[in-house]
Amino acid sequence: EGLGTTQNYQEAIDAYAKACVLKHPESCYNLGIIYDRKIKGNAAQAVTYYQKSCNFDMAKGCYVLGVAYEKGFLEVKQSNHKAVIYYLKACRLDDGQACRALGSLFENGDAGLDEDFEVAFDYLQKACALNNSGGCASLGSMYMLGRYVKKDPQKAFNFFKQACDMGSAVSCSRMGFMYSQGDAVPKDLRKALDNYERGCDMGDEVGCFALAGMYYNMKDKENAIMIYDKGCKLGMKQACENLTKLRGY
Repeated sequence: EGLGTTQNYQEAIDAYAKACVLKHPESCYNLGIIYDRKIKGNAAQAVTYYQKSCNFDMAKGCYVLGVAYEKGFLEVKQSNHKAVIYYLKACRLDDGQACRALGSLFENGDAGLDEDFEVAFDYLQKACALNNSGGCASLGSMYMLGRYVKKDPQKAFNFFKQACDMGSAVSCSRMGFMYSQGDAVPKDLRKALDNYERGCDMGDEVGCFALAGMYYNMKDKENAIMIYDKGCKLGMKQACENLTKLRGY
């Protein structure tokens, strides 16, 4: 690793710059990465090269610019309108993260437009089809709660399973809950425990809390304490309270 100066990365910069001039999008994007993450004080240069990569139809470059404008990163003025423009292009280029971001913006009415649930749903569907776990998880929540769509626990479960298999911790925990209640699937406490454990292992504090509760009900105090401790460290206040009670202080 270099020390964060232009000199440390000059050889890479020179090589990527030559390729970028020849309209090689990956090289333009890599220059953006260097100026963004490796060399301090070069946000404007990073934006320039991300823009070039986006102009050359590189989805990642467009997505990064969308994030920059949505969050006000890279010293650009925050603008949901501009964020949508870049997310739209990235999504058209099949970037699942961008489609997911568009879905969220339209769902929450943060896109500089009125809330548009049908548009949000369409983008979330595309995100999920492009293997974006967040898109699948959001669809699962919509069907679970009957939010903007007719409530359908089976569809909710199917989307949560897709999302869980792609690494969505909260979706694994939601599968655990559905197995524990027999909601859309036969009640199966073993599968509930397994899925809560998957969610907890991936960092979902709700999954940890539910898993610890199952161990407590199984009279397995040692595992309950261990998992409540994990949930507490992940920031769940109630897990901390239960941990204190179980430890007796």
